[in-house]
Amino acid sequence: MELKERLADLRRERELSQEDLAREIGVTRQAVSKWERGVIAPSTTNLIALGELYGVHLDELVHGEAPIREKAEEVKAAEPPADAPPHKRAGSLKIVGAAVAAVFVLLTAVALGITIASAFSKESDPSKNGIPIIDQNDLVREDIDLTQVIDGTDGTEVVESSDGTTTTYFNVTLEP
Repeated sequence: MELKERLADLRRERELSQEDLAREIGVTRQAVSKWERGVIAPSTTNLIALGELYGVHLDELVHGEAPIREKAEEVKAAEPPADAPPHKRAGSLKIVGAAVAAVFVLLTAVALGITIASAFSKESDPSKNGIPIIDQNDLVREDIDLTQVIDGTDGTEVVESSDGTTTTYFNVTLEP
């Protein structure tokens, strides 16, 4: 039902003429006639006045429905009482949810176990891309007596070690 029809029906139920209604809410009879024919719609102020006069909520007046509060109360009244047995579906949903959670925990534990096992089982790769990697513990340290260092005049240094080997260091300066 449209607004124009609701306005006319409510006025007739109260046994008011258009003239009487117009006088009650402070408008002209022509305005009431235009509302009921759907030519124009009443202003918000007039809708409030009509709702108060007819004793209906604006939602019901405009949309033909009970207000949301009343609908919520109807829904609440339709809910089962607190002492009613729970619905079977709710119980099965709890079981399914618990099963899903258990599977998730199990899969997480398996993934963690695989990760830890693979970390311990991996052998260290002594080379990276074919280039040998030297660990600091693999280096041999040698104490060198500085008196054995021979200074070359061309910027090189020759170091003779105690086992008779000689190492030459070149002094190179790179320019940008």
